[in-house]
Amino acid sequence: MSDLSDRIAGLTPEKRALLLKRLKKNLVTDDINISRRDDITSYPMSFAQQRMWFLNQWETDSPFYNVTSILQIKGDLDVERLQRCLDEVIQRHEILRAYFRIENGKPVQQIYPTLNLDYPFYDLSQLDQEQRKRQLQIITSRDTQKGFNLNSGPLIRCTFVKVDVSLFVVILTMHHIVTDGWSTGIINREISILYDSFSRGLATPLPEIPLQYSDYAAWEKNWLRKDIIQDKIRYWKEILANPNVYLDLPSDFPRPKVQSFRGAHQKILVPDEIKRKLVDLSQNREVSFFMVLLSVYAILLFRYSGQEDIRIGSPVANRNRTELETNI
Repeated sequence: MSDLSDRIAGLTPEKRALLLKRLKKNLVTDDINISRRDDITSYPMSFAQQRMWFLNQWETDSPFYNVTSILQIKGDLDVERLQRCLDEVIQRHEILRAYFRIENGKPVQQIYPTLNLDYPFYDLSQLDQEQRKRQLQIITSRDTQKGFNLNSGPLIRCTFVKVDVSLFVVILTMHHIVTDGWSTGIINREISILYDSFSRGLATPLPEIPLQYSDYAAWEKNWLRKDIIQDKIRYWKEILANPNVYLDLPSDFPRPKVQSFRGAHQKILVPDEIKRKLVDLSQNREVSFFMVLLSVYAILLFRYSGQEDIRIGSPVANRNRTELETNI
């Protein structure tokens, strides 16, 4: 392996570019392209959606997989216009009109042709500052902690709060089965473009999206053939065969038998000098900065636990294809 790395490092920039081009060409297969599904009357579920549906059966209507975006808007806001923008986004992306029901003993995805979403509006501008803060916390907590009914939908809700004459808060909450972190950016960007256009009396400037999420789900089912799935299942069974799955860390209380989901965040500021050294290390080793930080974290956990088999989960965007970049 070291000899191969040395040979690649010794290539001229032109030869290295040619090698990369040939490697990419070898990765392309006939069934890799994602296209519109043939049957537009069916809406297949992706494997990720099946996982979300299963977890929802385990904890029905729980808020554990709510994805919330809270926007503060300063200045004048035309609430009705913003609602029209969100309606347009919901109509563009069929996944935001989805719900899930049982058919022949299996979950199936259905899409409402249109979705008339209710938009609760709260005006706190007449309250004093302390009351506003308290009421805003109550509204936000209630909105973000309320579960969704996957059987009937809708799986998206939006609440508007007028804090004062020049400050509005928009609470947008969706279930993870129809959205993810990347999608929040797509929604915010499309709403911004639509609001600007509608403010000038123009029609939507957004082009039709090339693919719907169900097109991706249909492609995924076709790509992950039975033999491929079996290989992946076999791999993970071997990797996860060790029954010692829990990280044995010294803690101030015992691990609960039932997961409480009462977690927390810990922020650590890394000095600039150390950051520069870590960046240099990642560049010298030709790995990402994330990989370096993950390795450091694993070493830290090893120092505390003495365990060498440490499982660390990290979220991924799962957007490794350009045609999926505009999909919710």
